[in-house]
Amino acid sequence: MSATRHKFDWILLALALLAVFARGIAMWRLGAMQMPAGEDRAIAMSLLEHRGFSFSSFSYSGPTSCRAPVYPLMLCGVYALFGAQQNGTLIALSINALAGAVAVIAAYYAGRNLFQRRPAALLLALGIAICPTQLQAAAYQQGLSISVAGLMLMLAAITSTRVQRAPLAGVLAALVVLTESILVFPVAIVIAFIAARKPSAAIIALLTSFCIVTPWLYRNAVVHDELTGVTNNVWVDLFSGNGDNATGSHNLRLTDFNHKPLSRLQTLTPIEADQLKHKSESKRNDLLRRWSFQWISDHPLSYAKLCGVRIAKLIWLDWDHPLARNAWNVISRSVLLLGAIISAVAWFFRPRVAPGDVLDQPSQLHADRPLVPLKAGWVAIALALGLAAATAFTMAEARNAVWMDVALLLAIASMADTKRQSVRYSNLR
Repeated sequence: MSATRHKFDWILLALALLAVFARGIAMWRLGAMQMPAGEDRAIAMSLLEHRGFSFSSFSYSGPTSCRAPVYPLMLCGVYALFGAQQNGTLIALSINALAGAVAVIAAYYAGRNLFQRRPAALLLALGIAICPTQLQAAAYQQGLSISVAGLMLMLAAITSTRVQRAPLAGVLAALVVLTESILVFPVAIVIAFIAARKPSAAIIALLTSFCIVTPWLYRNAVVHDELTGVTNNVWVDLFSGNGDNATGSHNLRLTDFNHKPLSRLQTLTPIEADQLKHKSESKRNDLLRRWSFQWISDHPLSYAKLCGVRIAKLIWLDWDHPLARNAWNVISRSVLLLGAIISAVAWFFRPRVAPGDVLDQPSQLHADRPLVPLKAGWVAIALALGLAAATAFTMAEARNAVWMDVALLLAIASMADTKRQSVRYSNLR
């Protein structure tokens, strides 16, 4: 037993190193050192220059909640220590690569809690190590790679049989949400699923998370003079993802003179743009909310169609995003989706009997058929439903595939979980 465990530890180490190496190659091929960092870098620079957690938009510069706080704060620390140019960028990208290794190790231990066989856990870890969407995410100065690592660490803690790890799971859940606010829905649904099996652990995790997230929520309420979430960009997303010529994603069907897709915010009328100028985020959100609801009320069928399109883009591929249409991405996402479908079909035809259930008619169940626990599949469903709830009604983004990978890989890895269980026959339940 010890020799086998030692062997698998070496395999896990190899997978972690593979994750770092693969992400390094992806960064080199994509030119990560020259990639724009967007809002996260702008907020980090504002913090570095002692202007607080602020951002400039529509001729207004002031406090913002457009991004969750963890990654901009981390970038600020990196820039303060290593500079905000090449050295700081290299360190930030190196952290993303190392986060990939952490995600692989955490995925393995989450798999050991969810599956009965180590090969299934290793398959889950391998998927996290080499999936193209995971590799691409590491090339950007964004919280994507860190959020995946945090999500896998949270799953490893919350699915543990030890209730003592519930506070750790709560801390990790809070950090995940404070890194990428979109994950509040899947994290909440996963914790709710765990509550059905381990109520005390789920309650402890939930209370711990709430205590950590509450100070940031209080800050946002004070800054914007209204109750808001971890971020307040839901109305920006709703406006951007819906409207005439909308595709459900950030990009419209319209292009500029260089054939580059335009966003809806780039096609505002002069009157609309003037109304947004010099206004705080909360005031701009009020206008965007009103404009969005007006369009939805005028075009309910078009909005319903866009919601369906967003679900398809989440599960498979954001085909309107230029970076998502490369061959490797299309092939990998197609393989993941096909594998998840096959796994779902296989699960449907498996015997609906858990280990320990009893039967009195052996003919109704072949004792040599694999009985796979359903908890991994339910966690996958919880993640997928949470992501769908967060994106279906607002805007699809290619970056959402990074977290959808986890749900699809959980489903695929369950096919390798074929440990045979002994079945006792007496009374049919």
